[in-house]
Amino acid sequence: MLISSDVSTLGRALHSDSPHLETKGIASFRSAVSTLNAHRARKDEITHDDFVAALTEEFGDAYPGHLEQHVVNEGDVALPKVWDGVKDLTSWEWQYGQTPEFTNRLDAELSIGRVTATLASRHALLTQFSLELARADEDAQDALNAISTALIGKRYEALGGAEADVPADVPPALAAEVLGWLRTSM
Repeated sequence: MLISSDVSTLGRALHSDSPHLETKGIASFRSAVSTLNAHRARKDEITHDDFVAALTEEFGDAYPGHLEQHVVNEGDVALPKVWDGVKDLTSWEWQYGQTPEFTNRLDAELSIGRVTATLASRHALLTQFSLELARADEDAQDALNAISTALIGKRYEALGGAEADVPADVPPALAAEVLGWLRTSM
């Protein structure tokens, strides 16, 4: 439910501006969206808490005697399968790990020159990754190759733990520059 979201930001978040992104996912159908607050006759805005309270009240009216509010902890759940389901639905794998396979190419002008990243990702994990330097510099290209190898298997966009897997012989400033660029471009 969109209560007071910035729909222009939402639109940008749902649309990739990467011209080289190719996905095997199902194409989206665009549809106009709006927020609850955009249709308010009064000037005061609905908050998340207002929405939850109104929904709870309506549910209570529709199903009298069936509404109790409490926080559920693992020890409160008699069936382990139920708690396993809760953990599953809140896991990174469930939220992001079902991302369709895609490829992308990113270009940037870095301190060592023009660099192109070519990648493939499946279930939001990098399955293929290469960094190519446009000019001939064997040492710089070797460092980029080492970074590329370190990124295979990492989570797309966040690249969690990448710094620890970059070999020690890669100049730290170059690794930081490349990983910073990738995190803001992916």
